[in-house]
Amino acid sequence: MGLELLARFYDRNEALIAAGALEAAGIAVFVDNAALMSIKPLHEIAYGGYRLMVPAQELSAAIAVIEEARRKRSFEGERLSQRTYLGVSFLLLALIGCFLPFRTSKWHDVSDAGAQRRERV
Repeated sequence: MGLELLARFYDRNEALIAAGALEAAGIAVFVDNAALMSIKPLHEIAYGGYRLMVPAQELSAAIAVIEEARRKRSFEGERLSQRTYLGVSFLLLALIGCFLPFRTSKWHDVSDAGAQRRERV
């Protein structure tokens, strides 16, 4: 009657999206280490990441929900790409003495309509 580990994530957004999918399916979920990671966000690997915990009796249903969510595309025709600029990060390290990862995120259209628009250009 306790909690069981369903999945482990090292990205906060992925953990919260998975928790939201489980809650939408009516499954109680607890994101362990979420409060600790909000205080120390660069220590995700050291603390074992974000752990999704579900009640033991709902574990099989939760696994089915997560597997279905991984099979389905979350956005029709879009994907998110992230790029880390290490040069800028090392420059910040030299200037202020602290390594700060400098990242950008961009949505890309990968649907058939997007491919047709790229062919016309």
